[in-house]
Amino acid sequence: MSIEHIVIVGFGCIGQAVLPLLKRVFPRVAITVIDKTLDAQRMTMASRYQMATIETTISPSSFAAILGPLLTPRTFLLNLVPAVCRRDLIGLAQLRGALYIDTGIEPWDYEAHAQSVHLGNHALRQDMLAFARGREALPTALVAHGANPGFVSILVKAALLRLAGKAGLLQAEPTTRAGWALLARQLDVRVIQIAEYDSQVAPGYPLEWEFANTWSADGFITECLQDAELGWGAAISTFVIGALFWGAAYLLGYELRPIYALLFGALISPTDPIAVLGIIKKVGAPKDLETRITGESLFNDGVGAVIFLTILDVATGVSKPGVASVSWFFVQETLGDIALGWFFGWAVYRLLRQIDDYQVEVLLSIPSRCAWAPMHSPMSFIGQVRSPWLSPDCSWATAGGGRPCPSRRANISENSGR
Repeated sequence: MSIEHIVIVGFGCIGQAVLPLLKRVFPRVAITVIDKTLDAQRMTMASRYQMATIETTISPSSFAAILGPLLTPRTFLLNLVPAVCRRDLIGLAQLRGALYIDTGIEPWDYEAHAQSVHLGNHALRQDMLAFARGREALPTALVAHGANPGFVSILVKAALLRLAGKAGLLQAEPTTRAGWALLARQLDVRVIQIAEYDSQVAPGYPLEWEFANTWSADGFITECLQDAELGWGAAISTFVIGALFWGAAYLLGYELRPIYALLFGALISPTDPIAVLGIIKKVGAPKDLETRITGESLFNDGVGAVIFLTILDVATGVSKPGVASVSWFFVQETLGDIALGWFFGWAVYRLLRQIDDYQVEVLLSIPSRCAWAPMHSPMSFIGQVRSPWLSPDCSWATAGGGRPCPSRRANISENSGR
């Protein structure tokens, strides 16, 4: 099947850069570009290459009406714009029988997305894989096929084929992921390093202490809005605050050992769960966001305790912690203490099941928490706070309300959450 029409969504730096290649490979194919901003420079380029132009914004409410009439079985849809849902465009392209390719998995507007807490790269990739299941017989859609990841996979496969040819191993080109992995293993290729070097330079730029962004502004902003996959908040904060505190003391003429500056950083780095809860309730944040932020805040307490006590041991000379001891200490302060907290909370909960007097319940629950909490880290306190009000036949009883168990008085959930 020959291509008669190429539709490019997004005419930024990548669209402009790839245009000469497209015209060289498809000299007689009509090209239409769509972008929300078509300035004089872009219009000049479009005129030079005899392309049709549409100046409009692709949005959830308009994409089908704009793109639908342009897509046929002989059309190639090239999606190069950020913050436009790939799944929606793929679905439309396959519905019209068109081919599809993009440079990265994107949702609709990151800030306005209802599920903005699920927009990390891993979550987006899992959603795309789930979307692809059952669509194998539909027209081809190539996803996340930019430079890296994307085109580098073609270069790696070409290199493996060349190596196999020189080694006399190649019988047939692999057609599956497992086949390519087996070929690499037969060639004893254990590590493939792909190093990027940004060669986009101009005379006199960047200036000293100047940050030069070689992405498009929209692409850079959407990357910044995306959730981090993994963060070491408490650890990074400890070193940053410790370094700033030590620098301030040095400038003021105080001699402060760096280890004590780090100790101070570890002391104030963890997020205060009570303060976080107060702010969240004050602004009326959604319940799922409240649960996530509260959980992260409580977990930071446990991480902060490990960091603080480890640095304290070093500062006082009690011990010289190593990687193994610190790792084991972290396991104790998190998994171990959570398990102990849940056990004691469950035990108190069993006692509370036999009682229908909220004053006695308070006398049982609060002392049990206060007696156990000082024995270990704040993480054990979490299990005790949560588990006494968890019942198989009713929801969580939390501060400000909750659904009481049918067998208990309606005011128990209100009082027990205080």
